[in-house]
Amino acid sequence: MARKIAEEDGSQPRPRVVAPHIPLSALRRKMNLTLETVCDRIGEQTGVRPEKGTLSAIELGHRGASREMLDALAQVYDIDPLLIDTSYAPRHQQGATR
Repeated sequence: MARKIAEEDGSQPRPRVVAPHIPLSALRRKMNLTLETVCDRIGEQTGVRPEKGTLSAIELGHRGASREMLDALAQVYDIDPLLIDTSYAPRHQQGATR
């Protein structure tokens, strides 16, 4: 509706504003947590302790995370799970065929 009104009066619609993003690794370091500690806490919550490499790959955007992992991370960091952006582009390995 606002876009239609903006177009009718000749003004431009306001650009979409993207909320600031904070990498999970920055949040972890701000909370003085190590990868090892986060893995331990996730293991305590879920009964399955992820490897440090798995958590690191998620933080770096090299792999995705399940809804369960996102929920566990949100609990560790005391944030709403819906605030974790899960968009990432998988890396393509050289020489990999489809």
